[in-house]
Amino acid sequence: MVERIFTEYAAGKSPIQIATDLNADGIPAPRSKGNSSGHWRQTTINGNRERGTGILNNELYIGRRVWNRLRYSKHLETGKRVSRLNPPEDWITFEAPDLRIVEQSVWEAAKARQTAQQRLRTKQAASDLNGLSVAQGMRRRKYLLSGLLSCGQCGGTLAVAGSGKTRRYYCANAKEKGASICTGMRGLKEEDAALSILSGLKVGLMQDQAYAKFREKFLARKKVEEKEGDDLLRLHSQALRQLESRHANLIV
Repeated sequence: MVERIFTEYAAGKSPIQIATDLNADGIPAPRSKGNSSGHWRQTTINGNRERGTGILNNELYIGRRVWNRLRYSKHLETGKRVSRLNPPEDWITFEAPDLRIVEQSVWEAAKARQTAQQRLRTKQAASDLNGLSVAQGMRRRKYLLSGLLSCGQCGGTLAVAGSGKTRRYYCANAKEKGASICTGMRGLKEEDAALSILSGLKVGLMQDQAYAKFREKFLARKKVEEKEGDDLLRLHSQALRQLESRHANLIV
């Protein structure tokens, strides 16, 4: 499968089309156990070239191990594990030719196409919301119902595509994974979806009894958030005292 992905990509097939064909052939994706859908997506193939993630950027396939590319830490506020890219001079590389899967010529062809695609993206204006601009933050705009709508056929997330009056919600699975996973939908106008939901909220929730129930739950949640904030502040203060104590000992 690795050889197939590299060969098809080097020949000009897009990561989305490669993922679609792999799903159509019933081939399980990496990490297909647990809570994973087991389906291929273009991000699984494309990954991040700088970080070495994704099938196309895994140097293990040409018999090269790279260590210490990333460092991990825990976010102080969210407690989530986050990664940071180390400087290239800190990377540790070992050659392991017995692990090679992809021929060097195919690897180089894939890298050349990646470079060409990157140059094409950088030529786009940063304000190009629907083109190939590298300004991901601008293209991935948030809408009123972002992350709240799901496909009735496969349960996947609905994503907005298009611009202006042509903006519509489509099934992300149908677009990213192909018809073998979901045949998709015709598309729901973004403004129609927003109007429908807001109308339902106005009729169903803007009543005295419903508002009172909402207010009660909202205040209860705010109290919980305040307590969590106090606990976090206390932990930060404790950590600060420990650092000050260590610093004082070092000076002595």
